Amino acid sequence: MRRWAGMLGPDDLRRSEEAANAERVARETVARMAEPPAVAPVPPWSYPTGRYYDSWFGTDPPPAEREFSDGEINAVIVDRLHTNPHTQDDTIKVDVKQRVVILGGEVSSWLAKRAAGDDAWDTRGVVDVSNQLERRGRDARGRDA
Repeated sequence: MRRWAGMLGPDDLRRSEEAANAERVARETVARMAEPPAVAPVPPWSYPTGRYYDSWFGTDPPPAEREFSDGEINAVIVDRLHTNPHTQDDTIKVDVKQRVVILGGEVSSWLAKRAAGDDAWDTRGVVDVSNQLERRGRDARGRDA
């Protein structure tokens, strides 16, 4: 058996070139990873000043002149419920705590429940409405009795 000492064949040369290329690519990758990114960082998201639907109406809504007290909000809602044709015949309990309206009691129809909730939401100074009204004549499962 003959040994080829000191002589390289074409496969050996190709393998040594591939190894040298792999080392070069590895060094370039490590150097590239150490560099700071070329793209500027994205600024943090800022909270929008208005609602997404403000532009639909032309201008932003005017700021409230003053904050209304819970008693004032309660009086306005009770007055609205007494003048609303859908809710005027129903007995609805209105409670306001920290500008949050809680509607309770029984109403004659789902339309009355919806109208009462809409009247509460449309009152200036209200921040949230909990509409806990129930329809008269319904069983525990919510079906007509």
